[in-house]
Amino acid sequence: MTSSFLALYLQVNLLLAAAWLVWRFTRVVAKTFQIEVSQQCQLIVARYVFTGVLLSVPLLLISKLFPAEWLADFSAGISASWFTPDFVVVADLDHGLENRYAFGNIQLNLAALFTIALLAGFAWQIRSLVIALRNLQNVVLDATEWKRLHGIHFLFSQRISSPFSTRALGRKHVVLPSSLLLSPRNLRLAVTHELQHLRNGDLGWVILLELVKRLCFWNPAAHVWQYEFDNLQELACDEVLVQEKRVSALAYGNCLLEVASANTGQHLIAASSMVPKLSWSRNNHSQLKRRILMLDKRGSNKHTFLKLAGYAVLLGAGIFNAAFVVFAAEQGTPAAGAERKDYIPISRVNPQYPASAIEQKQVGWVQIEFAIATDGSVQDAVVLDHCVRLQAAAPESCTPDPLFDAESLAALSQWKYEPVVENGAAVKREGVQTILRYELGD
Repeated sequence: MTSSFLALYLQVNLLLAAAWLVWRFTRVVAKTFQIEVSQQCQLIVARYVFTGVLLSVPLLLISKLFPAEWLADFSAGISASWFTPDFVVVADLDHGLENRYAFGNIQLNLAALFTIALLAGFAWQIRSLVIALRNLQNVVLDATEWKRLHGIHFLFSQRISSPFSTRALGRKHVVLPSSLLLSPRNLRLAVTHELQHLRNGDLGWVILLELVKRLCFWNPAAHVWQYEFDNLQELACDEVLVQEKRVSALAYGNCLLEVASANTGQHLIAASSMVPKLSWSRNNHSQLKRRILMLDKRGSNKHTFLKLAGYAVLLGAGIFNAAFVVFAAEQGTPAAGAERKDYIPISRVNPQYPASAIEQKQVGWVQIEFAIATDGSVQDAVVLDHCVRLQAAAPESCTPDPLFDAESLAALSQWKYEPVVENGAAVKREGVQTILRYELGD
């Protein structure tokens, strides 16, 4: 059960990374074919994509309640034509996580090791999250309330250098630096900017992306998705204010520059800040430069729906294929264990090296076929082939010889494997093969 949930967690992380790659590829294709889509539309599409990735978790859990064969034919028909064997490992994560490793007298499977590492990481993330939320709370509580408007609390604070808005503390707060009182124009623009974030629904997404980043703290895709949404939300907010709200581009650009110059680099969790951040995807070009250059750009409304539809279809097809690579492969491939050729023993006994072979410096190998019983023990072991040669001789001189057969069969009979499970029941697996090699040190 642990390995199944851990495999699901890893699959979601893989899909998160695949969705990011598809998103970036789609952006490149759209730019190449000059499919210009507004920042607001791009933000909407990105939100649909990210929502689809998150919804894949409950959908996959629901699908596991139904017999696997219901989805097998459908999945195989779509994916079999382009699946390669390399993708099968993605679908077989839960079985691979059962591989065991020995640390002295302690035996742990891969799932247990991953679980221990993840729990330690989650504990650290919870600690840092509590500290960050406490810092945010202290800033809000220490601020002076200016006014309330439609459930929004406007505050002034001397502890911050740039405006921000948040709803992480249960209420909608717009916190403004006290220095803006010296510039009524910038104060009005800052308030307008933060109110637009509220209208766009950005604050809820800021919290969601922060939670995803904490849950997938080790996954770079979670971090770059957060930066991408931060960029898109700021660009979409600027676009609406300048092009739809008719805010002066010159005045707004000067406000951005002055706010950025006064910023001390303070970063608050789960807050949409007006201060620009560096964008990892622009090769050290700042978000500030992108935003100011965009202020003077007027997008064309011609064929907007067709452009958006083409953009969404291209992106949706990529995400659909990525989801089949990560999730549906297990439906389109044989049942776990049916075609597996690599069975790793959870405990093994090394064979004794025959004394006569040591004296004569003989080396070689034995190929054995056997069956794995329902309890994981070895049964019906037979030698298929064997070979012996002198250590100093060339490998080509190896000749058939049963010298190592008895010791190999005796050792293999004591090996233990993880039982092969099909349709929830342990089954006997026949035709398993292994090769035991006998070598001497120099």
